[in-house]
Amino acid sequence: MHDEQRAGTPGGGGGPAGRARGVPPAPLTSVAPPLKRLTGPVRGRADLVAAVTAVRGGAVAVLCGAGGFGKTTVALEVVRGLPDVWWVDASSAGSLSAGLAEVALQAGADPTGVRAAWSGGGGSAIELLWRHLDHLTRDWVLVLDGADDPRVLAADGHRVGDGNGWLRTPDAHGTILVTSRASAGWPPDAKVFPVRGLPPADGARVLLDLADAGSAADAEELSRRLGGLPLALRVAGSYLAVAASALALPGLEAPTTFRDYRARWEERFAELADDETAPARESPARTWEMSVDLLADRGRPQARPLLRLLSTFADAPVPAFLLDATVLAESGLLPGVTAARLSVLLRALQEVGLLDVVAEPAQCLLVHPVIREANRHRPDYAEHRARYRGVAVDVLARAVEPLVDGDPAAWPRWHLLLPHVAALAPVDDPARDLAAAALLSRGADFCAEVGRTAVAESLYRRSIALGTAAAGVDHWHVSSARHALGHVLKARGDPAGAERELRALAADQAERLGAADAATLNTRNCLARAVQDQGRWDEAEAEYRQVLAERERVFGPTSPAALSTRHDLAHLLEDRGDLAGAEAEQRVVLAALRRRCAEHDAEVVSARSRLADLLRRRGRWDEAEAELVDLLALSRSVRGAEHPDTLGVLLGLAALLRERRRVDDAERHYRDLLAACTRVFGPEHPRTLTARHGLAHLCQERDDPAGAEAGHRAVLAIQERTAGAGDPATLRTRSCLARLLVARRRFAEAEREFRAVLEHRERAYGPRHLLVLAVRHQLAHVAEARGDLAAAEAGHRAVLADQSAALGPLHPETLMSHFCLAGLLRERGRPVEAEAAFRATVELETRVYGAEHANTLVSRRSLAGALADLGRHEEALDAYREVLAAQERTLGADHPQTARTRDQLAALRDQGGAPA
Repeated sequence: MHDEQRAGTPGGGGGPAGRARGVPPAPLTSVAPPLKRLTGPVRGRADLVAAVTAVRGGAVAVLCGAGGFGKTTVALEVVRGLPDVWWVDASSAGSLSAGLAEVALQAGADPTGVRAAWSGGGGSAIELLWRHLDHLTRDWVLVLDGADDPRVLAADGHRVGDGNGWLRTPDAHGTILVTSRASAGWPPDAKVFPVRGLPPADGARVLLDLADAGSAADAEELSRRLGGLPLALRVAGSYLAVAASALALPGLEAPTTFRDYRARWEERFAELADDETAPARESPARTWEMSVDLLADRGRPQARPLLRLLSTFADAPVPAFLLDATVLAESGLLPGVTAARLSVLLRALQEVGLLDVVAEPAQCLLVHPVIREANRHRPDYAEHRARYRGVAVDVLARAVEPLVDGDPAAWPRWHLLLPHVAALAPVDDPARDLAAAALLSRGADFCAEVGRTAVAESLYRRSIALGTAAAGVDHWHVSSARHALGHVLKARGDPAGAERELRALAADQAERLGAADAATLNTRNCLARAVQDQGRWDEAEAEYRQVLAERERVFGPTSPAALSTRHDLAHLLEDRGDLAGAEAEQRVVLAALRRRCAEHDAEVVSARSRLADLLRRRGRWDEAEAELVDLLALSRSVRGAEHPDTLGVLLGLAALLRERRRVDDAERHYRDLLAACTRVFGPEHPRTLTARHGLAHLCQERDDPAGAEAGHRAVLAIQERTAGAGDPATLRTRSCLARLLVARRRFAEAEREFRAVLEHRERAYGPRHLLVLAVRHQLAHVAEARGDLAAAEAGHRAVLADQSAALGPLHPETLMSHFCLAGLLRERGRPVEAEAAFRATVELETRVYGAEHANTLVSRRSLAGALADLGRHEEALDAYREVLAAQERTLGADHPQTARTRDQLAALRDQGGAPA
């Protein structure tokens, strides 16, 4: 606010005598509305204008908001076209008094009486004005523009709401329309209308009205970046209009398009967003400083550094719990501040429109992005930038201190804090920079927990860089962040990147700490996992066994570290297709855990869940189900129905029931799982998406392919947005969608999806990895479904050759390719070759799974069909009967595979035909 505007005494418009101080004896001002300011259409304010217009007649309406939001423009649009409008500058006591003197004259007051009242010698100026306004019989509107300090409208010694000052509720003919930065302090019956930023589309139209500088889409993006602030939009549009016609002088690099302006906004804020030659109220940065000056004049000088601090945080809601008054007082930024005083300061900033408060999902403070940027470019902020950044680190560290890693109850707070943690910048203070690095790592941990792995990777890398600069590469925090980065790279489907990071870290740790140090062995164990994920199983096994030997030597054979490596070895054996070996290793781990842990301990629950999954894969479904049912009851009773461990067991049981084709039971468990995961983890957590994915598969089981497709696509859209297109979970969902599209005979779409998955996986794993060969296998099926049997056979043979070489002849994926090739030979009318291929498949599957595994029984049934094709009906009937008896024993009489065998046997026996 200008000094001369602050010179008047608040409330000086009148006291008991209604004296108007410092005012000339005759009015010398115009009160006509400045309609020439409306140089074009008013965009995006139709609803607000209509709402204000609707209360006209016997009302006080207040348009409130920070400087630059267009309050005056809205007021002008409201009164445009009305016959009796007075417009008074209420930004100071002097301009208000002079303007209202002219209003009194135009309302019919005698000039002599006005002169006497306004000079202090003829009664109350306030009462004289209102006496004449109340006697008007025509409709009128009085606009009090710029009444940022409501006290100028009150009588001396009174509040503005007392009803005895300049501001009163008029009779039915009159309307008072006030524009102000203050949202509070108005009479109780006043109608207060907040003036917000424009929606992006309306902001774009403002820009396009001013400058031909790009497309509507580019203008909308710029409007979004400017937060829809009308003053900033006008400055931007005017700047671009001038820049487009500027001479192309050497060294002049002014942006000339909406896109360029947006790209250079933060870098050149002072040049692009402010006009030092404009009046203060037309300069975005200076108009907000006037509001802070006003608060300082009211005895709240700490409002300025508080606003600067709030502007240091990210362009996101700032949770109120972040502002710990104790930390702020200790920092010296707000010396002596208490929680009560801090609340008063925040309320003051809110009342002048410099911040908003929202209550959902938690109490948060909102600083408009342009106000935030303007504060960051003030000279005093630039001078003390490191101090503000340091205090931001301090309050964030205090806020995250009580949050427990891995606890879903802490996630709502983490969601609010994460943008501000991610926005941390170097402070040039080693201790605080190391604290900031720790915050970045904790934020990355949270992102990894909720499946936002791309963000996690970025935060870990920034943490490593900042921690290394502050404390050196050997600091334990840096090593911890490097280790976590390796984990998240593996989770993101980049095992090669994980291997590079972990191998370098292991070498550093071995040199610094020793080869047998716990940290070194932990990194080597994780390194083995990264190597395993790349399909280099011999190398991974050798690394695991070296780590296991060291851990058993140093910590003991039943130590948690040694058992963890054994657990990973079981995973490796499973990947290699040695399910029996994996089960044996897992049972060793479980027995050791049971000797030192309670049955409900998390490690025992995890080991039992893993064992159940191995039993499922080995076709021992009854054993697997019994294990999971018992485990679920135990976990529910000890940990609760919605504990993450309990939900993990429930997922395993639902998946098993789906595989057993017990669709109703599976759906009930999946729906329970979905509801619980949504409550505990949120709607977009990987566990929640896994439940939705399972329900989509059940739609297909229920012969609802449209529902299945909709389910898969919904999950895929979330995964692509939150985890990325190359994330392993995203690619799994995409593969499932592609298989569904094959079933729906939309072959071109299916092939596109499979090839997209293939491209990602080949880039991540190489051409002969298990996951890559699986996609190639599916592409052969697409060719078969299209009727191109020759291409399908060539594809299956190529995949089988690569699987035999890379995975081994007894790997489950290799066995599946043997089966599919045999089926294709039968379909191509080559029964002799088909019989030989099926016999070879049955022999291999019997060695790997056993004679009565579900997969072996399907192959034995197909062999029976090939025998029927050859006319060997009695032999085929015997084979069908043997398969049916085994399926009824192992799967149950009502299982779909059992029913299919029964139908094929009936077709061969009763009709003498060959079953399909």
